[in-house]
Amino acid sequence: MRGLGVDLTAVDRMGTILRRHGDRFRARCFGPLERAPRPAETAAAETARLAAAWAAKEAFLKAAGAGLDRVPPRQIQLVPGGAAGSRLLLGPEARAALAGAGAEAARVAVTIGGGYAAAVVVLD
Repeated sequence: MRGLGVDLTAVDRMGTILRRHGDRFRARCFGPLERAPRPAETAAAETARLAAAWAAKEAFLKAAGAGLDRVPPRQIQLVPGGAAGSRLLLGPEARAALAGAGAEAARVAVTIGGGYAAAVVVLD
């Protein structure tokens, strides 16, 4: 193990940010796969999903010892991974942070409950 990061994001706080900043925030902080519309997804479900994605971004940055000044958040995408659960899709700056941490892979686990989204990222 080369790094470990954990983050907890309040779903209602994400909702406030989305209402206040809308598409501008989505475009700045989430990658295209995260922003893509989901069939029949309610606003509440989108808010929870994006809170989980934000928690995963923060957990990755903590694990890699990097900050938002080095890796734009849209470079770290939380995407469905099928039966294996979610996975991280990393852009160039995020891959550089991963390599800088001496790691080759990032594993992620996320959960949503009790008004919070939590993520754990392990770098190997």
